[in-house]
Amino acid sequence: MRSNTSGRSHGNKESIYACYVLEPGSWRLLGAVSLRDLVMAELQSLVVEVMRRNPITVAALEDQESVAHKIAKYNLLASRCWSRTGEWSDS
Repeated sequence: MRSNTSGRSHGNKESIYACYVLEPGSWRLLGAVSLRDLVMAELQSLVVEVMRRNPITVAALEDQESVAHKIAKYNLLASRCWSRTGEWSDS
């Protein structure tokens, strides 16, 4: 599994809110884990045991009101965004 992160950049510094767990080769999104949950997990825990499966995502061409509704409903700081071709980008 490969992990990817989402956050905001401030100059040369970046705040990381979540790590995204991707399947090797296909880059299919398997789950997400907050930095807090990752740090607080038992040392011997595997990422797949800590991550949330089926995290909230948005489509690149999704209506901005729909995205805003998801952000408010789920109290999100960041979300993964996918294109029509299934490629991921930060949102």
